[in-house]
Amino acid sequence: MAWGLGLITLLWAILYLPNLRTSPPWYGDEILTLDIGKALSRGELVNRAVYCTFNSPTYNYQPGFAWCVGWFSRLTQGDILGGRLLSTLVGWATAAAGFWFFSRKFGIAIGLFYSFLLLGYAQAVIHYRWIYPHNVVGLSLVAAAGFLLRPADFRKDWKVGGCLAVGAAAHLLAAHATLVSGLCRLLRPKSWIPIGLPPLMVFGGTFALLSLKFPGWVTEDFRALLEQYARYNEENGSGAKLLVNIVNFFAQDPFHLLAAGGCLLVLTRRTYPLGILSLGMVVLLTRNRQNLPLFYYQAMAVLPLLAAASAVGYGRGWNYLIRRFLPMRKYRRGLRWLLPGGALLVALLQIPSVFGGRLPVRITPWVVSSSSDYEVAARWLNQNTKPQDLVITYWNLGWLLQAKTADVLTAAAWAGYPAGDYFPVPPQHSRFRYPADLKQAKFFAITELDERWAFGQGQVMTFLQAAGVQTWPLIFQAGPIKVLANPAWRPE
Repeated sequence: MAWGLGLITLLWAILYLPNLRTSPPWYGDEILTLDIGKALSRGELVNRAVYCTFNSPTYNYQPGFAWCVGWFSRLTQGDILGGRLLSTLVGWATAAAGFWFFSRKFGIAIGLFYSFLLLGYAQAVIHYRWIYPHNVVGLSLVAAAGFLLRPADFRKDWKVGGCLAVGAAAHLLAAHATLVSGLCRLLRPKSWIPIGLPPLMVFGGTFALLSLKFPGWVTEDFRALLEQYARYNEENGSGAKLLVNIVNFFAQDPFHLLAAGGCLLVLTRRTYPLGILSLGMVVLLTRNRQNLPLFYYQAMAVLPLLAAASAVGYGRGWNYLIRRFLPMRKYRRGLRWLLPGGALLVALLQIPSVFGGRLPVRITPWVVSSSSDYEVAARWLNQNTKPQDLVITYWNLGWLLQAKTADVLTAAAWAGYPAGDYFPVPPQHSRFRYPADLKQAKFFAITELDERWAFGQGQVMTFLQAAGVQTWPLIFQAGPIKVLANPAWRPE
């Protein structure tokens, strides 16, 4: 077991640590968690210019993981590297936990097969580097699966619930994880409370504490979040759309095609929890996501289970063939390593893109094109602003600034304009910790993410035209980033 864990750790270090700070390119959602986490580590529940309830359409990830990200970022003086290091450690823990559980039940070869499949998949290399709480839900599920694969008893059921509680501290998707875990014990009602109560206590406790801090706001935001996801379910997963989404998800690449077969192979008396957990999570995730193969980060909650289903399903099938066919029996000790060896070779194929800093992200239009351009722009802005000044800019740049910041969506919401799904209804000014007033901003730094996405949300363009931004002079440019100066700005 020890040598296997050492091999897993070595592979993880090779694939997940080189060029960690800038590869894959910075993505807006991970920087939201970084910024909010840094504020949490200072004892502030804020999302830059607005107070953060952790249950709103703007940001609905739970505070546990964000708090850990904030403290890890302190190891690197608030830099993104610290948060990304934590995320990669979650990836290592997911591989190691599954290896421990599956090796004890099915043998070390299958345990290694699982870990190599998981760590070597290209989307895992990318998404375990990005800062996402969905990864923690995946970790909690694979650990819960390890206990669900064993004969049910009172202690094991509480351990399942404890694993799910870890996911509940990170993301609301742990509610899905709890539901599918309960399905694995559907015919054993006395398991339901031990499995469901720990995550429910985490959800309820977090909600109650946040409600004490923000009376009325948390329930208001949660209702808006439920309405948003009800709309997503209707738009993306109603009727035959759900079946199409599931087919498209499993057809996206060879890894998922193999996983589809693995999910069917594990629907046996001994391994059915892996099939129920995997297929159940896929159904629940694709109900409101047609574009899950593109924006894959939500699928990180189920990815470890898919790797587990493949490893256990094909691994046990391969062992069965070795035992059944006489010519293969005499080579069984060597043949059992064929599948983990193949998975390791496939994983090592990722090395050129890892060391070259060219990880193949699918969402290129939504990530920064050059981190060095953003750092150049940030240096100029920091040299020309004071901490009390306001800069309107997308958070992919804002996290590098020392001045107050607000993105253009928040600025539009402050001015009373709907701003897409983030601010479908402009919030009251009492929910802002400082004015996100474009008229009071010293600079408006337009990034490629503004032009490609933010400007098209809600009535943002109407807001910008009414504010007369088109007349603001261009004062500095770094690559795609254009810094406009507010001609009406006066120092306070």
